[in-house]
Amino acid sequence: MRPAQLALARAEQHLIERLGQLEAKVNAGDERAWLEYGQLAAALAAVMPSTAPGANGEMLTTAEMAKRLQLSTRTVLRKVKAGELKPERFGKRGPGALRWSA
Repeated sequence: MRPAQLALARAEQHLIERLGQLEAKVNAGDERAWLEYGQLAAALAAVMPSTAPGANGEMLTTAEMAKRLQLSTRTVLRKVKAGELKPERFGKRGPGALRWSA
């Protein structure tokens, strides 16, 4: 990961933690917390696409692709075998080395 990506990943984690704290306040009825809660949710929504696996052109692992498709890794591998999915490239180590483009 490049330094900018690492910084965004750290920022994303901080936003998630603070959003959780504010969510507790909102759920407790604190009306003053809504403004910051909304601003943080918008900031998190802006950062998330940049930190997702494959967002910067790197290849995804089979596990990352399965998560993105909301399938198990076994199902993804079955679909590859059946020709329903085509990985970007095959590695020399068998199915564990499949790589996918985002």
